[in-house]
Amino acid sequence: MTVAWKKELKKLDNRIFRFSMSKTKLIRSRIEDIVLPEGLLMYGSLLALIFQLFTFTVNILTRLRFYYIPFLYISIPLAVEKTSDRYKKLIKQGIYVVLTLYFVYICYYLAGSQWGVVPYEFFWVD
Repeated sequence: MTVAWKKELKKLDNRIFRFSMSKTKLIRSRIEDIVLPEGLLMYGSLLALIFQLFTFTVNILTRLRFYYIPFLYISIPLAVEKTSDRYKKLIKQGIYVVLTLYFVYICYYLAGSQWGVVPYEFFWVD
């Protein structure tokens, strides 16, 4: 490649970068120097939720849901980070309560029917 071509490519590269920076609002979610646009995370999360809803009727879409679940895993902490400090503590406590209730529900009501998982029983109960 000649020097002129390299200069033209660099100019074009700079124009594309400036255009993309001006058209997309980038958030500061960095995974080893990768900046993810907020819209990408939201659309990925939306696809994960849509595939989750469709899995009730079409089982083949269960596989597609797993491809988009990481978007949810990334976007939930970012959404919590954007909230004010006053609500962060409330959100964390709410998440702890919901996950604890889900764990109790799974252990006591569904564990016996799930792939041979035996529900927990206290040793002093006959």
